[in-house]
Amino acid sequence: MSKRLAIMVGHNKASQGADALAPIKMSEYKFHSEVIAPLMLTHAASIGLEAKVFLRNEGIMTAMANVNAWLKGHQGVCIELHFNASTPTGTGTEVLIDLEQPENRAFGKLVNDSMMKVLKLKQRHGDTEGLKILKKGYRGHRNVTGITAIGCLVEPFFGSNAADCVAMWENKEAYAKCLVDAAAQFLGAKAAPAKETPVSEIKVPKEVAMAFAKRQELESTCNWIFEVDYSINSRKPRLFVYGIKEKKLYKYKTAHGVGGDNRTPNNGVCREVSNASGSLMSSLGYIKTGPKYQSDSVGTAVRLNGLSPTNSKNLARGVVLHGASYVYDNEGNTDTSVCGRSYGCVVTDDKYINKTGGGELIEWLRDGSIGVTHYAGKFVI
Repeated sequence: MSKRLAIMVGHNKASQGADALAPIKMSEYKFHSEVIAPLMLTHAASIGLEAKVFLRNEGIMTAMANVNAWLKGHQGVCIELHFNASTPTGTGTEVLIDLEQPENRAFGKLVNDSMMKVLKLKQRHGDTEGLKILKKGYRGHRNVTGITAIGCLVEPFFGSNAADCVAMWENKEAYAKCLVDAAAQFLGAKAAPAKETPVSEIKVPKEVAMAFAKRQELESTCNWIFEVDYSINSRKPRLFVYGIKEKKLYKYKTAHGVGGDNRTPNNGVCREVSNASGSLMSSLGYIKTGPKYQSDSVGTAVRLNGLSPTNSKNLARGVVLHGASYVYDNEGNTDTSVCGRSYGCVVTDDKYINKTGGGELIEWLRDGSIGVTHYAGKFVI
């Protein structure tokens, strides 16, 4: 019998719940599905806890049935992700439970205490353990009673409170980690991370040395790292992807942005980069990938969160990893045609990232991979 954590994202794509103020500036659904849930999955994998994200896009009853089916026959818990919103003065952390399963109180208290420690927000109204007991007819009652396993619904902060939003954004990694650790502790599943080769003993190819160094600095456990060197002509492979466990390097041709001095001539040379909105240029800097998603314009893609001042606007600019027909590559990297240009995105041949399903490359790099785009090791041209 395995130990499992079901992560239920509140609301859905059509009805996304409340909106949070800056620096989050996302709905409940978007923040939890694209930021918190992927962070939770990454940490769960690092401690050996099996976890899965469930969305409510096909209805709450379907989602709950899927959770119940996945947890059946296993020792598991479920955490449903929300945040609060009302007036600008509303603040604080709260956990909602029902008492049809007595263990819910102990699990809810563990989750509440963990969130309080990380976010350092006040405990909202509730009983002495920071829990709100949902009785039949209360808003949210169906959410916590529809799951047959032990579980709780969390509302850690107020999206309508600027200070609450700052506290969450600055501590989002720690928050996601604390939820997973609380589940693991409750299930008795907390364990040392799977044994890995010590970082000092890992040797990587020079093409991904910068990305590996950043992975080490961030204490990331991701398996896949990548680099794009825009000093290389687009006629040649310049996206380098490396699997640490597999010890294998993959090479791909990729486009650069069409804006600025890159518009003409199109001879494969990247002459200018920019972090500015509307520039249509590539940006340089360290990257942590986000989730896979379906874009209306480019199809299956992965968000590229910029970690450097030189690419800090990646998310706002819509800079992502995707495939397109204007990049032509082949398995042996022998094709020497000039790539078309993107609007600033990292773009490969669509045989590697197709519009409707993504593909192997997307699955490798999604959800927390560390990468870097640079120009011969620099963040300027």
